[in-house]
Amino acid sequence: MTANHNVWGRLDAVGRLTAADPRLQSLQRAAGAELGEILAVPSLAVVAHMAQTLHAPIARNIIAAEGLDLVQLHVLATPGADHIDITIGGWTILPHMTRLFGLASDVDTSLEWRFACDAGLKITKLWGRAAPAKALGLGLDDLFRFEYDEEGNAPIFSALAKHVGFDGQVAACDDHPDKFLIAAMPCFDVQGKYCGWRGRVQTLAHPNQAPQPPGAPEYIDNIEPPQLTDLQRLGQQFRTSLELIIGEADSLVGQHEGPLDARYVEYAHDILAASRHLIALIEDVQDADIVDSPHFKAGCETIDLADATRRAASLLRVRAADARVSIEAPDVADNIFVQGDFKRLLQILINILGNAIRYSPHGATIWVRSEIHDGLAALIIADQGKGIAPELHEKIFSRFFRADPSELGGSGLGLYISRKLARAMGGDVTVESAPGQGARFILTLPVVTD
Repeated sequence: MTANHNVWGRLDAVGRLTAADPRLQSLQRAAGAELGEILAVPSLAVVAHMAQTLHAPIARNIIAAEGLDLVQLHVLATPGADHIDITIGGWTILPHMTRLFGLASDVDTSLEWRFACDAGLKITKLWGRAAPAKALGLGLDDLFRFEYDEEGNAPIFSALAKHVGFDGQVAACDDHPDKFLIAAMPCFDVQGKYCGWRGRVQTLAHPNQAPQPPGAPEYIDNIEPPQLTDLQRLGQQFRTSLELIIGEADSLVGQHEGPLDARYVEYAHDILAASRHLIALIEDVQDADIVDSPHFKAGCETIDLADATRRAASLLRVRAADARVSIEAPDVADNIFVQGDFKRLLQILINILGNAIRYSPHGATIWVRSEIHDGLAALIIADQGKGIAPELHEKIFSRFFRADPSELGGSGLGLYISRKLARAMGGDVTVESAPGQGARFILTLPVVTD
């Protein structure tokens, strides 16, 4: 069942649901709050907070609890001067989470695989040992023949028209004896534009299955598709399991199935935090492989360096507050326009500022200043940490290097990736530091010239 019209609501600057359509009010009430109170639907509140923090519209596909059902919502959060507007479309009821990405009883789980495709259905990524190597670059509709139900409907085509998720799509492949069961969730970019699907293909199990005929496509069994490195393959296997753990832990934290003892909610918080940390490490490994590729190129656009820095600082606001560290970001008037890739620039800034927060003592301040020299903009991020010995200044930009392995930290890839990204944009990342004197990381990028 899917809602046939959008549902609307508005939050004030502190996150209270001040106005809402009856359906959203019902969802708020099911989460234990009323109209006029803080938005109580955790997954919806996260999207609203992101929009408020980034000062930009954010679109996400989320799952929330509505009574005894789970609902899949397609949310667009649009920030205003003193409010956030919420628009919800594709209100699809999922009686159980397993309907969309769970295991059907008649599938062979050893032969399942996952995919990502763009808005034109072209397959852009593959995961899983059973993934057919030939599928990469093909369209889903080139690879499969989609079957219609008794009423003449095919879930994938209905979902494609509405940009929503689907499940239970039975499909066949001309050169493979099995049938397949396909499910997928839609993806949206930060402007709310539909940009494809991420999905799962399961091989329907058949008793007395005939052997695969000669000449049929080779399905990878003991190795991953050749485009994956060892690290990427291992990362995908870990990520699949971690995403399931995160989904379950998030459901416990949100108490979607009813109230829980506070101790169990705290345990779920710990599981969620640890799993997300591991996902971040996996993403670092995958990013390192991407920037090492000879085909990697960064985008080129005009970026306000000061604005990007303020956004990065805002994203790290909670982490800085927890560490009792303040960030003095560039002033609104400090406009320096540079050439680069905004997404990659934000990644660099979050890496460097995140390190500064991690290694700063309580009560410290991180200063960020910008200046121009010889056609390059220099963004200087200075912390009050314990400093870095001169002989380590280059080593800290090496793969997996950590100055003090005994300290809790990341993967040892953040600075390596940051320098690679900066150089791909025509700039660099360097450091000036000495023991006991903090550190100054200097990011340079080409200045936009008239």
